[in-house]
Amino acid sequence: MKKMPAIAYILYDWAISPLPTLHTTFIFSIFFVQAVAPNEMLGNVWWSWMIAACSITIAIGSPFSGADADRRGTRKRWLLVMTIISALATSCLWFVVPSSELTEQSQNWMIVITLVLSYLAIITNDGVYTFYNALLPSVAEKKWMGRVSGWAFGVGYISGLVALFCALPIVAPSMFGLTEPLFGISTDNATNIRITMPFVSLWLVVFSIPLFLYVAEPEKANEPSFRETFKSGLQAVIQIPGLLRFLIARMFYADALVVVFAMGGIYAGTVFGFSISGPVAQNLIFFGIVLNLTSGIGAILGGYSDDFFGSYLTLKVALIGLALSSLMAILTSSLLIFWIAGCFLGIFIGPVQSCTRVLVANAVPIPELRSRIFGLFMLSGKATSFVGPLLYGVFVTIFETSRAGMAVALVLLIIGFLLLAKNPPGNVEAKT
Repeated sequence: MKKMPAIAYILYDWAISPLPTLHTTFIFSIFFVQAVAPNEMLGNVWWSWMIAACSITIAIGSPFSGADADRRGTRKRWLLVMTIISALATSCLWFVVPSSELTEQSQNWMIVITLVLSYLAIITNDGVYTFYNALLPSVAEKKWMGRVSGWAFGVGYISGLVALFCALPIVAPSMFGLTEPLFGISTDNATNIRITMPFVSLWLVVFSIPLFLYVAEPEKANEPSFRETFKSGLQAVIQIPGLLRFLIARMFYADALVVVFAMGGIYAGTVFGFSISGPVAQNLIFFGIVLNLTSGIGAILGGYSDDFFGSYLTLKVALIGLALSSLMAILTSSLLIFWIAGCFLGIFIGPVQSCTRVLVANAVPIPELRSRIFGLFMLSGKATSFVGPLLYGVFVTIFETSRAGMAVALVLLIIGFLLLAKNPPGNVEAKT
């Protein structure tokens, strides 16, 4: 294993993870629903539709950007541009203020601007995985790949946790016995909440630098045209045994994870009364801490299980665990059982993500094909992912309960598991 490139690779996950943790899953999404939108119901629906739009954009764009990166040998360049855009869009969310401080017309514009900036931040932060995943075989040989991938995801979750801890004295000062946010930051116009967005932007920029310094750009493909590059990627997916079926299965269970990550904080807020302010703010914060901690532990343990027991077996066990945990969270009215379900969700989320990346990397025999394959991999993760958040919003509207919306995740997990073949894609494992 190439030690310094591997560390730089892992550190990039540390760089990009606080943004979805503080923006999409917890702090800012709840702020939008409870303080920017005119009411929580509309906030739920608008946010879910924005997430759906992000998924559609990534699904359409990733195969083409991946093919272009392979042909030109510009994986790191794509990575750099999208990292910068994500940081800038997230920083601009600082200017979003609660609707109570605005006129009706200004409220409408503020909602639109918030959703557009969030859209840009999410599609670029998620879109980097097309190129980031393709770099994995460049920093770790096959016997180390599971552990490097697991540590990257694990460190990413821990990074989200650390960033959350840094934000706690500002977002929820009462947790530390403070009467006002740390550093004298005002609570007027939700300043203490809005400042978390420039904070995660700076975090992203600083900790992403080592990857661009120490990870080498893989060889570019020899195809003479973009069309040939894209075509060869599609042919590889069809020709590699079991890869197409695996990507279809992944399409469903990845969509389920989108629902959990994008709507989990909102679900906790609407069903169990978690909030970003007031006396119950601690519940939301602790939930974020627990989910990130258990996800980090699960990803690291899943990486070791990946290398020793096989990626496919580890993935199947993790999907079963996710389905059972989701069922608990949906059915229970007990806050204690919801917390337990959240812990198990975290434990099983990490292995699902890590093992999936390793399975695809191992199934692709030619390094020059990996970006376009991972572009199609992103397509499989996003092609239907708009369905989950969209159905979440539709079901919440129809049944007037977030439990109905979250049930979408459980159904998608079950379908994904049932579609998995007996053997892994490419039959790359000879485990007995």
